[in-house]
Amino acid sequence: MMVKLDFLLSLIFPEECLGCGREGNWLCQSCYLKLNIKPRILTDILELDQAIVLSEYQKPLLKRAIHLFKYSLAHEVGKEIVEKFLCRLNPNDGLWQEIDFIVPVPLHPKRKLWRGFNQSEIIACSLGRLIDKPALNKALRRTKNSRQQVGLSGDDRQINVNGIFKASAPVDFNGKCVMLVDDVITSGSTISECAKACRQAGAAKVYALALAHG
Repeated sequence: MMVKLDFLLSLIFPEECLGCGREGNWLCQSCYLKLNIKPRILTDILELDQAIVLSEYQKPLLKRAIHLFKYSLAHEVGKEIVEKFLCRLNPNDGLWQEIDFIVPVPLHPKRKLWRGFNQSEIIACSLGRLIDKPALNKALRRTKNSRQQVGLSGDDRQINVNGIFKASAPVDFNGKCVMLVDDVITSGSTISECAKACRQAGAAKVYALALAHG
């Protein structure tokens, strides 16, 4: 089904750079370099040992690409953007050797069925290939189909996701080092709640990676 959807979307959205319109790629090399992707560490998100973010969400080109990926169901756009972002990571860095497995932030089953895919799973699988670690797409589950975080205040974001993530059997979190993955970290509420669920299941360390922050 996803192959057919990608084919139909290729007719609606011809493969051309989202920045300059040049044909051939969703993000040409020139526009990619203008994004100035530099991994940055965040240490102030509750329940996380640290988070790594690759860029800032307020950059217009990046914002457009992620929005198209998530809300226009443009699966192929996301795959190309993800691969170009992750290539800035060093797979030999000591942090990646410490990771036991990668866990994407889950969508509620109803939302995933509507969208056809979970963008965080695509990021997790790409990261898994890069660092040679398993991506466990069903390690966490979302127990409530909460409203989207977009447009909510910081406090409302926290209330909206409070306690809605649970670890799924038979995944063994006990004593493990987990890397959570999402497309964007804004207030940190969602990724923090996911980290809390991992720790409640016994995880010793929890890190996170996002394409963008803001």
